[in-house]
Amino acid sequence: MSAFEARLRRIGDERYHHRHPFNLRMHAGRLSREEIQTWVRNRYYYQTRIPIKDGLILSKAADPDFRRGWVRRIRDHDGDEKGEEAASVRAAGIGIAADGQELEL
Repeated sequence: MSAFEARLRRIGDERYHHRHPFNLRMHAGRLSREEIQTWVRNRYYYQTRIPIKDGLILSKAADPDFRRGWVRRIRDHDGDEKGEEAASVRAAGIGIAADGQELEL
C-alpha cells in the first residue's frame, strides 16, 4: 500500500460517518423524534440522488467496461422498488406519511 493510500484510509477511518457525533447520538438512542424524522427525510433524498449521480458519470464515460459496471450500480439503487419501500416503512415507523408523499422534497 502506498503512503498516499494509507493516508486516505486513515482519514476515512477517522472521519467516516459512523464516527460523526450525530450518528453516535442516533445509535445511542439520544435523538429527538424530530431529529430522527429529519434523518429519515435526508436519507430518503440522498438515496434517490445516487442513481442520478451515477447516470451523470455514466453519460461521460467512454470505456464500455466501465459503463457496464456503473449500469449495475444504477440498477442496484434504482432497479426495483425495495429502496422506496424500505424508506416508506422507516417513515411510517416514525410518524411520517407511509405513502412517501411527505418524503418528496
